Amino acid sequence: MFKHWRKYLAWLFAVVFIYAVTLAYRSWNIHRTSNGAVQLENQQDPFTYYAFTFGHVKEKAAIALDSTLVYTVDYGRIKSWNNHSGRYYNPVTIALNALRAWQDFQYNQSAQGRAIFLANARWLRDHQTTTGSWSIPCSNVVEGQVLKANWTSALSQGLGLSVLCRAWHLEKDSNYLFVAEKALLPLAKSIDLGGVAFATGGGLFFEEYPVGPQGSHVLNGHLYTLFGLYDYWQASQSSLAGHLFAMGLKGLDQHLPEFDAGTWSRYSLLGEANWRNHYHYSSPWYQKLHATQLQALAHLTGEIRYQQYAERFRNQHQKSPVAWGLFPAYVAYTDLVRCRQLLSFYP
Repeated sequence: MFKHWRKYLAWLFAVVFIYAVTLAYRSWNIHRTSNGAVQLENQQDPFTYYAFTFGHVKEKAAIALDSTLVYTVDYGRIKSWNNHSGRYYNPVTIALNALRAWQDFQYNQSAQGRAIFLANARWLRDHQTTTGSWSIPCSNVVEGQVLKANWTSALSQGLGLSVLCRAWHLEKDSNYLFVAEKALLPLAKSIDLGGVAFATGGGLFFEEYPVGPQGSHVLNGHLYTLFGLYDYWQASQSSLAGHLFAMGLKGLDQHLPEFDAGTWSRYSLLGEANWRNHYHYSSPWYQKLHATQLQALAHLTGEIRYQQYAERFRNQHQKSPVAWGLFPAYVAYTDLVRCRQLLSFYP
């Protein structure tokens, strides 16, 4: 009997050892993989190229093109514990990947990139609601607060603005700017009035998840919205876009220190810290993204403070002792999610 147990323990040790090795390798791979960069052309011609170049596609396995070259997302394959099932047209996925296709077109003169970009830009042009929003098709639960299906996100508004401005620049079709002007409406309204703006410190914070009463304050969503507002302001000279951009900078200035946890950046400022929200610590991908976004914003505004935070977050990613735990914890979490997804296929 004891010999059998020794055999089982040896097998268990081997399995644990092999998994630990793969965990370390995949953690290192995430550590060294880029999640965007600010290059010279982004600074010289930000309207044509976008504020920064994109890097890793975090949910690549869940994203696919339909027969008309429009992006869809399979919620059953997203690396999240609280995910849905089914394939949907999500305006965030559509706009973000349209910008990736735009960069493929600009950097590589890719005809396919151009075709994909325009297909998705036209989808955004044709699927805006009467209130100016691009609705998120699935419900979501954020810190116990339910966002019912077809809710509005500042993230979809900001990314959509950036896409439409480039489509207008490419096709010289004023309908893109007309739709972009309507997209400002939710950004100019408070959450209780059906918008996504949260008034704070004399400025505004644009909410990726518009829940109350304190707002969700997701850093990357607010920054993407600022880039969209800046793009439309430059394209149209809209006084409203310029005003919202300035107010958004004030809101960022009010809260930016709160996103610095000392050894890492915070993803959001909502709710009590717990394991479900990673104790407010950003995932490795968002840590990298925060640094890139803030560096890009520093180039757009000339504000040295944003550059300082970008360097601080980048140094945390490279040198913080927290990274030794966060990277393998993130990989293990995604493995756990994948196991749950695989088991869901069985009765």
